[in-house]
Amino acid sequence: MDKEFLNKQKLKVTITPEIIQSSPTIKCECGGMVFTEKLVFKKMSALLSPSGQEEMFPLNAMVCDSCHKVPSIFDPNNMFPPELKADGHIFLQDYEVKV
Repeated sequence: MDKEFLNKQKLKVTITPEIIQSSPTIKCECGGMVFTEKLVFKKMSALLSPSGQEEMFPLNAMVCDSCHKVPSIFDPNNMFPPELKADGHIFLQDYEVKV
């Protein structure tokens, strides 16, 4: 089969309420399930900056409303400092995942 045929045959998936309802709910290590988007600013030195000047840039952070920490599931690249990170385990509905 050629690529053009395969590209035309891509399936379109419709996300239904049933699919969302049956998907696991993400929980923080503390058990909280409600999150608020916040900004964390990182400072880039002039040596690394494309402009040659010190710069600040924002990182979006999903913060747990219960413990006010960033769950590890929302920080896969370890971008946030330890004092902002939640510790322990994350929970996907009824399943515990050790991190």
